[in-house]
Amino acid sequence: MTLYPMRKDCRCYLGKQRPFGKDLNEYKRFAKIFRDKDGWYAQFTEESSRDYYIEILLPFCINGLIEEYNK
Repeated sequence: MTLYPMRKDCRCYLGKQRPFGKDLNEYKRFAKIFRDKDGWYAQFTEESSRDYYIEILLPFCINGLIEEYNK
């Protein structure tokens, strides 16, 4: 399992298309959503990025590993 570090500016780029639905709602719990010339991004704080990793990314990755193991 690989969890990549957050950028120093605490931005997580989401792509050129505006995110929507469940994905957007998960990011909005932890970050503000903005758009610049490079696309849409979630702007985290150091604290909110830690919370996002612990509450969203880590459980998602662990669940994926468990499902793969059980195949």
